[in-house]
Amino acid sequence: MAKNGLVPYPSVFNNLLSSLVRSASFDEAWRLFSDSGAKGGIVDERSLGIMVKGCCEAGRLDQGFQVFARLKQMNWSPVAYVYTALIDGCCKHGDVERAGQLFSEMSELGLVAKRNTYRVLLHGYLRKGMKGDGLELYQKMKLSGVVPSVQTCNLMMDGICRGGDVNGAFELFDEMRERGIVRRVVTFNILIRGLCRDLRVWEAERLVDLMKRNGINLDVITYNTLVHGFCNCGKLDKAFSLFDQLKS
Repeated sequence: MAKNGLVPYPSVFNNLLSSLVRSASFDEAWRLFSDSGAKGGIVDERSLGIMVKGCCEAGRLDQGFQVFARLKQMNWSPVAYVYTALIDGCCKHGDVERAGQLFSEMSELGLVAKRNTYRVLLHGYLRKGMKGDGLELYQKMKLSGVVPSVQTCNLMMDGICRGGDVNGAFELFDEMRERGIVRRVVTFNILIRGLCRDLRVWEAERLVDLMKRNGINLDVITYNTLVHGFCNCGKLDKAFSLFDQLKS
């Protein structure tokens, strides 16, 4: 088109750019973005937002912040998904402090954080072992009226269990039921693993009974966790019984 003196509409350019990013063709998307930016005319606020997200998803965080700086220079209308992408990118690179600063900046700009924003930052905190910050963020999410997803609750429960507070994880487990959040096999497995780690295998068995009453099928992780738990407690008869069920 350019050779013929034709310039595509920004919306067409952005659709193409977005498609390349979604197809994980980052280098091609970056080349198109850079070439078009040098010529001017079709790179707009949305183009920059798309590339910030694309850079973060491709693990090119430095480039993402470069594009973000250009976006800010345009006196842009801030949008949550750009901040969420950067927060996610920072967390994946282990820079949760910077992610937290971006989250605070969102609030200062009046942007409402969605469930996904809370989830990625929460995951970042827990991966770094920052349980206190994770709990604080989780409480902030609830106070803001955002109902946590089952994935977010599972992340919190796993972090609490790994921190050695299985009873605290059970409080969240009960809260999920009260809020009507569907507890899946992954949810139960997190608690079963925590109980077995604490050698509380009989409580883990009662949790399995609850799974069955709720119509939740045990998976291979459930069986393997219980087998390990009973072995560690010296209950080899129970371990062999479960192992036989797993084989069948």
